[in-house]
Amino acid sequence: MTHLVDILLGKKTIPAYLPALKYGRETEPEGKRQVIAMLRSQGHKNIKGHDCGLYVFSDMPYLGASPDLVEWNASAVALIFN
Repeated sequence: MTHLVDILLGKKTIPAYLPALKYGRETEPEGKRQVIAMLRSQGHKNIKGHDCGLYVFSDMPYLGASPDLVEWNASAVALIFN
């Protein structure tokens, strides 16, 4: 448990060479392009997708999410997780 706490507090970092992290860095851009293409093919117009960081709920600061992509327009918000 202490190791996880150290990582969360920024005292230690997760090694960047881990296979799962390497795979994510290599495939995430293409995955984002595919999701945007799929949404456009379903009739959603002006979809661009925006990179984002950590979202924390203001009324529940212990709850947050880090989506891979976010899209919003006048009628909806889409958070895309992989």
